[in-house]
Amino acid sequence: MSTANALAPDYYEEQREAPRPKPAQPKRPVSNNRTVPKKTFLALTMPNIIKMLAVFIMGVALVAQYAYINSLGYTLNRSQEDLTAILTENERLKQEKNKQISDEETPEKALGYFPVKSINLSLGVKKYLDLMQAVTGFHFSVFSFISSLVYARIVQPCSKRKTFDDVLPKLFEKYDFSLDQVYDGLEYIGCEYEKIIEIYNHQIQKHYGYNTAHTYFDCTNFFFEIDREDDLRRKGPSKENRHDPIVGLGLLLDADQIPVGMKIYPGNESEKPVIRNIINDLKQRNNISGRTVQVADKGLNCAENIVTALKSGDGYIFSKSVKQLPETEKTWVLLSNDYRDIKDKKGNVLYRIKECVEAERKKR
Repeated sequence: MSTANALAPDYYEEQREAPRPKPAQPKRPVSNNRTVPKKTFLALTMPNIIKMLAVFIMGVALVAQYAYINSLGYTLNRSQEDLTAILTENERLKQEKNKQISDEETPEKALGYFPVKSINLSLGVKKYLDLMQAVTGFHFSVFSFISSLVYARIVQPCSKRKTFDDVLPKLFEKYDFSLDQVYDGLEYIGCEYEKIIEIYNHQIQKHYGYNTAHTYFDCTNFFFEIDREDDLRRKGPSKENRHDPIVGLGLLLDADQIPVGMKIYPGNESEKPVIRNIINDLKQRNNISGRTVQVADKGLNCAENIVTALKSGDGYIFSKSVKQLPETEKTWVLLSNDYRDIKDKKGNVLYRIKECVEAERKKR
């Protein structure tokens, strides 16, 4: 959109008179003398496979939410002159956006996603996503679209454009949606991400189960390189210390670190009060009654959050800046005595800890 705004009107007149020829795409050379690179594989245990599937589904939903948020900005912040320039530019890009996934046969096929594919098909979510899709008018399957993005993410994580051009043609199955439909699908998933995640969670719980004896919760945020704020993308304390508008994300994991739910909230809202509402909302939506451990940096370290966690029977792991500690606590932390080494199975030191229980001060 910014490119269209920056171009002068004369540019578009020149483009109408003499359309720029589209460069020929070089054909991919085919060789029978291919060497297969050595690869390392994660142990294909059931918890690991389910964890991979859940992580990638959350990732697709998050990227889709990102695309949906951007689409709001594209539609809300346009003047009449902007729209005229955009429509002119779209005429030039129309053919490229309707491009289909490459039909050229390639000898290279990716098969490493098959274990996750087997789990994905066994969940039986297709019928539910088909019902959701019935009112959209899409001419492609949303379930196949989500599945293809998950499989491509496992094979080669990259941007959605590069996924469309380079990764999807290498998958064993053939997908026939266009690049324009990819962006439409991402916008739809971003709008309905909570419903889609809830469907997957219900089916995973039904077939394999979650370990919710205790859960973990954390918050983070993402910045957007835009000039204007909107209702969701607002300026706030960024993790990267940037001054761009941001969006906050709360993530809930089960005891095996498998994602259970996530929640997007405006970037200008303080995480300190928001964390309490998000935890309660995610636990109610996913029927979780176990203990939740809040893992966060010093931004969430406040007395009210600690008191709320203790009253709810939850736990917390909050960081504190050593430089800002009272002198007594700073001295205790810096002393080398009483530290314990935490080692792995091979005896290598992972980290060192020391602990104490702060005595409750009696009121005088």
